[in-house]
Amino acid sequence: MSLKKTFQPLSSGKIYSTILLAGVDEEQKNKLSQSISKIAPKEFGYSVHIRSTSLLPLVENKRRPKIDFILFVINSENLVSFNWVVETLPQIDLELLSTGNVCIWVDDHNTKNRAVSFENITEIATTYSIPIISCLSEEDLENETIKVCKLIENSILFLGGGLLFKCLEFETVPSTLALENI
Repeated sequence: MSLKKTFQPLSSGKIYSTILLAGVDEEQKNKLSQSISKIAPKEFGYSVHIRSTSLLPLVENKRRPKIDFILFVINSENLVSFNWVVETLPQIDLELLSTGNVCIWVDDHNTKNRAVSFENITEIATTYSIPIISCLSEEDLENETIKVCKLIENSILFLGGGLLFKCLEFETVPSTLALENI
């Protein structure tokens, strides 16, 4: 069942989600952003507005849409990338953590040059009860992005937290890649 069919009676507008890619590895965030922007509308029927940051907590901004989903991006070859996530996760709103709207993405292409062990990444994810999606190769990027999009879809379906956005509530809804640094 597609999201469009499920929520069509609720709104004549498009369903979309605002996603925050958080981390210090801009190259990985850009690659992931492009992949999500391509797959989410085509495979799942919702549009995405993707924002990017390497600084949390976010500064208060009433014009910024509510963040529906946070994806922490770790490059396993970069210890700074991992440490940033470890230092930042305690600042995340417990509501987002408890409703499954946070995930860790691990770029683990080059296992020979790991700066951080997968066990360390698993430990931090277990501490906060958040899923890990590990991309082992460029060939896996699409399949692993589909997993992320399924998690995002679940966050859209969580109506109790007000995470369903309808086009009518905003002036414009981007339907393509809109990676913005916050």
